[in-house]
Amino acid sequence: MCSSHKSRFYGNPSLYQCPRAATALDNWERLREASAAVLLRLPTPLPGLGSPAALQPLLARALRLLACPRGREADAGAQLLLLLLRKYGGAGARAGSSGGCCWQLDVAAGTVAAAPPAAEEPDPQAAALWRLLASACDLLQQRLRLADQDMLEACRGGLVQGVLLALRWVPGDVRRAGGGQGHDLVD
Repeated sequence: MCSSHKSRFYGNPSLYQCPRAATALDNWERLREASAAVLLRLPTPLPGLGSPAALQPLLARALRLLACPRGREADAGAQLLLLLLRKYGGAGARAGSSGGCCWQLDVAAGTVAAAPPAAEEPDPQAAALWRLLASACDLLQQRLRLADQDMLEACRGGLVQGVLLALRWVPGDVRRAGGGQGHDLVD
């Protein structure tokens, strides 16, 4: 390359620093949020995910991502878990709407269960949210017990960071599910 071309491309810092500056911005989270927003606007249940058994592999995928040591994958698992909660746990429902499926996601057991009958549970949305929260706490306790026994095996089997990333989003959904009455995580 002749020197005039070299100075034209490499001599102007804005031409080659702009892409470097753009890579410093992490657009993955915004992309995931936009994808989740689109999926939340589609009818519930999503095609092919109309039963708790059909949703089970997607929950398993979210749990595998939550266990990843890299923050990006763990955050992707947290976002996927939150999407499942909003779409199938009824957390994304507006007041007066059907609230989605109100299925109960148990992240400690890795299971999805249909909502209990209305006679047993007067507020299935709240039950689904609290089931997820309680099971996430159970999963944290399981992983911490494993770490107390064998740290290396605990690191191989799944870290707590993904569960903590998922839990950072749940309190907002718990408050919204209370109908805007200011329900907190602790009464």
